[in-house]
Amino acid sequence: MRYHPIMVPVVAVVALVTLTGALFGQEKVRTRIAPMNEPIEGVVPLVDTEEQTLTYRLKLPEDVFALTVKIEDAPADLDLAMYTTAGELVTYSERSDYNEILELRRNGDSLLEGGYFDFEVIYQLPHRPVVDGEELTEIPFQITFSVVRPTVRRELSTSTSVRATLQPEEAMAHLYRINVPTGTLALRLDISDTTGDLDLFLSRDRVPLDSQNADHRAQSIRSTESLTIDRDSAPALRPGVYYVLVLDQVSDSFPSPYTLTVHDSREPPEALRTAVAYPTADAGLDRSVLATVEILTDYGGGSGVLVSTEGHILTNRHVIVNYADAPAENITIGFSRNPGFPAEELFQAQVIDEVVDRDLALLQIVSGRYGEDLPTPRAFPAVPIRRESAVSIGDTLHFVGYPWIGSTGSRSTVTYTRGVVAGFQTVPFGRIIKTDAVINEGSSGGAALDEDMRLVGLTTEVVGFDTSQLGYIYPVISMPDAWLEIIGAEERRPGGR
Repeated sequence: MRYHPIMVPVVAVVALVTLTGALFGQEKVRTRIAPMNEPIEGVVPLVDTEEQTLTYRLKLPEDVFALTVKIEDAPADLDLAMYTTAGELVTYSERSDYNEILELRRNGDSLLEGGYFDFEVIYQLPHRPVVDGEELTEIPFQITFSVVRPTVRRELSTSTSVRATLQPEEAMAHLYRINVPTGTLALRLDISDTTGDLDLFLSRDRVPLDSQNADHRAQSIRSTESLTIDRDSAPALRPGVYYVLVLDQVSDSFPSPYTLTVHDSREPPEALRTAVAYPTADAGLDRSVLATVEILTDYGGGSGVLVSTEGHILTNRHVIVNYADAPAENITIGFSRNPGFPAEELFQAQVIDEVVDRDLALLQIVSGRYGEDLPTPRAFPAVPIRRESAVSIGDTLHFVGYPWIGSTGSRSTVTYTRGVVAGFQTVPFGRIIKTDAVINEGSSGGAALDEDMRLVGLTTEVVGFDTSQLGYIYPVISMPDAWLEIIGAEERRPGGR
């Protein structure tokens, strides 16, 4: 189902086009008025000029949210750069093909804001291009400037649920207006039913264009974001008009469906508090994939491994700490019931214990995603721990985790790779394992399994990004004895401490 876009293109804007240089031995200055969203004919001169460029000055509106600058129909390789009027480079595009495109969003790597900017079309090669045997003295092209600005998509009450889909042509953002009546004690917003990493920006009486000018925000690597404000918030909840921006700050190419729920209580709405069901899978690799979970916090995340049916999870400590290097409190656990989609964020967990010098943490799932009680008896899928002798060089290993690469959208799916025990490294607390398997950021805390799908250790570090990559596995043998008792492992493997 298609909805009216929240972003509408500017119908027309004034662009000042200035060409400077010794064209045919004379200084030339040209200015023209150019409509937005219509191709502008331009020419980069190549005759007796030191700088083979054409510069466009554009005034962007103060509420600009996205900008696309596109060069087309050039017979030679042109590049594109964006500058402030003071000459500071904002961003550039210099691909090897002839036609360039700049795509900027307000919430992106390159800060987009209102004001005047210069866009320089450049021919940078030392020799003139040859087309059909003729040396060109100028390069014609077409350039189009397209701006996206926010408009309200829909009016919402404090008891509303709306289903929609973020679209690339809408800059992956939707704007809503919420009328908060007098006497409202709390305002809660929830994003659910999405496979994207969506965020929420909220402001009173004005549009929150980015995280810096929003009154309130909920932005993490989760899909299921929640934002709650009340009279004790800063700024405090007051009656009146609020604007909420739902956006995907990571992906700009793939549609992302979602549900936005507006609620007048701090507690999650009943529509989100569904009955908890334990994910199930057969033994072997299927169970290992399901028992390797995604861990998401307000500060980042990674992977973890369920090692007991009671919901105990082993992971690396650095996966669950906050900016102050203390354990995070709001820990969400995702399961891959369908490996073709990102993990479903089904549960909440808490930290049971941690060992700083071994980069290990023990968690336990304590509730459903929105605080729902867990059914008894607990029946989480779990990976058995390898109990006998340590692995040897050349042994085959299987790896499951959630690397942050390889995604077509803003969240990645579970990934399985294989490798071998490539060697060992002695560290103060024992011996860690080296492997040649492909492991990337986000896989920290994921499962390293033997041929019988028993847990050997956790993928913890990667070295050699600039050369041949090696990964380090922290073995389960480095766990404290007390953890084995907690998770129900009665036997201690040889060499344990």
